[in-house]
Amino acid sequence: LGLGGQNFLEALSAGIVPCVGQSLENFRWALGEDMSPTLVEAGLLQVCKNGKEVQETLIANAAVIPDRENVRSRFLTWLAPHTGGSRHAAKLVTEAVERHTCL
Repeated sequence: LGLGGQNFLEALSAGIVPCVGQSLENFRWALGEDMSPTLVEAGLLQVCKNGKEVQETLIANAAVIPDRENVRSRFLTWLAPHTGGSRHAAKLVTEAVERHTCL
């Protein structure tokens, strides 16, 4: 809540739907705003507007036992089409180096 980004990806990989504040700058790349559905739309992220809303959300979440395998599976399904960027970049760099050394 105004103190920098929260790493919600770790919670998702552990099978927990995270509750975060509005300061998401450090992880905006992972929010999927240009992806459909977004993490929020997929029910995989709860973004709260203020401390009171965080408190209410955490209390409500504490009353429910999460199905961690279900959350983890839904997260990995959401994530799958958005992976491979590093692998692709490494492939392009390797190809460029090979072209350069062959000259």
